[in-house]
Amino acid sequence: MMNDGVFSRRTGAGRANEYLLQFVSTMTDRWARVTILSTTVSRDSPAWDERVWGRTESLVSRHGWDLLEIPNHHGIRGRYAGIAEWAAISRSASEIARRLAPASDHSVISLLSSDVPFLGVVAPRGATWVHVVHTLAALQAPNDEEWIRWEAQTYGTWLARSGHLAAPSNFLLRSLVASWPDLASRVSLWRYGYPSSELRARPVEEKERRSILAYGRALPRKGLHLVVAAVDILHASGFQVWLTLIALPEAGADDYFQKLSHMADFSASTRLVASRVEDMSALYSDDDLAAVVVPSIDEPTGLAPVETYCWGAGAVPVVVDSGGLVESVDNATGIVAKGWDAQSLAEAIRAAVELSPVDRHRMVEAGRQRFAQDYDLCRNAIRAMTAYGLLSS
Repeated sequence: MMNDGVFSRRTGAGRANEYLLQFVSTMTDRWARVTILSTTVSRDSPAWDERVWGRTESLVSRHGWDLLEIPNHHGIRGRYAGIAEWAAISRSASEIARRLAPASDHSVISLLSSDVPFLGVVAPRGATWVHVVHTLAALQAPNDEEWIRWEAQTYGTWLARSGHLAAPSNFLLRSLVASWPDLASRVSLWRYGYPSSELRARPVEEKERRSILAYGRALPRKGLHLVVAAVDILHASGFQVWLTLIALPEAGADDYFQKLSHMADFSASTRLVASRVEDMSALYSDDDLAAVVVPSIDEPTGLAPVETYCWGAGAVPVVVDSGGLVESVDNATGIVAKGWDAQSLAEAIRAAVELSPVDRHRMVEAGRQRFAQDYDLCRNAIRAMTAYGLLSS
């Protein structure tokens, strides 16, 4: 089950899921049948991407796969519309599971978080069901006691029905075990990433770089306002950099988007883009780009640094020291800012811009090696599927 991955590349998980489907298409001779379960996303939604849908539909048709949809779950958990809604979606998921049961030997389910009631589905006999956890309520909303309680209940139900859990980063894996020590033997690492064919190992040109890039959904926890503030701090000190800020409006976060727009309007160094960019790789490969900045405070995995390793032509990742970001970036492969603080971020951005050609080349090469070692999606998918018995070793 791909959360929005069938429809959209607007998130890192969505882009990784599209590549994962492509990988599965190369392995179909190992399985008699492949079924994709996906939430329904309205064509009016900012998440909808007609081109991605077309590619997926073609893939499904070409290989004879099944594509089943369940009602869109987004916003239901966040608004707590009532138990009736949850029960209805759970029944829908269970009906789909019953349709799959006669023909299913194995099932791998990839979910964004525990707000999708697939965790209540009963697995077909003999099937392997894996829930890939992308975040935790305690990380994303530590004061939301109702969400935390719901999450604990759903995980308990999932494990009681012989489900397995996987995490795309060691940070998230440790967080799971810290919250529920009994999970230690039931949780494994399943990193995402990109296929090695995406790696564009271009030479790093020796030139001055003054452009930086930050992008993400316009949510406070993504920290995009900190990047604008950091650039303004640098500008005020006489150090000039140019920020391209891609902020995707998010339902329920209009006030924050307006704040970003206001900050960008009054910033002499920021260009705000409020729509999806069709070819992100072109932005990464800009020869003037010095850094890709990722300031998320609760990023469990963080694929933007991995994209920098893949597509960059000399840019290095700048991250804050939170969550899974410091797992994909260290001082050998990028610049790590201390704390969720605009001043610290400004200093990290300046350090990235001022890298000598030798240091920049060394850092870019270290990032490419990190990608090949830890974030080659095909290799990681084979590791995970082998571990769960979906492929012979």
